[in-house]
Amino acid sequence: MKQSTAPTTPIHLTNAQINELIEAGHCTSWENDDFTSAIKALFEAKEALSKPETLLSRYLKNPGHCPVCQDSAIEGDEVVIDANRATQEVSCTECSAEWIDEYRLASIDAEGFDPESTDTN
Repeated sequence: MKQSTAPTTPIHLTNAQINELIEAGHCTSWENDDFTSAIKALFEAKEALSKPETLLSRYLKNPGHCPVCQDSAIEGDEVVIDANRATQEVSCTECSAEWIDEYRLASIDAEGFDPESTDTN
């Protein structure tokens, strides 16, 4: 049996088309892994289409650009570190938007010890 390959170009669907495909999926067998993956992708696409993109989500996906005008002409002040958090005042020289980037400690790269170990010796 010939293996199917994913298309190399994106397919653009409307929300109505996605709903139609999901409905069609309910009428067929769920035993095919490729088909199940495709239906899952359709559900995810439907969810993404139903939520408008916020300026925050846009900036978090593309942090090198202003969340307001999308220009890359942004400048950051010094990073201020306080316990497990750091902040940086940032501004856009194109549209004059200003915001504060916030960074939180999520993990460490350790040398000479295992940070997951419970042994303190």
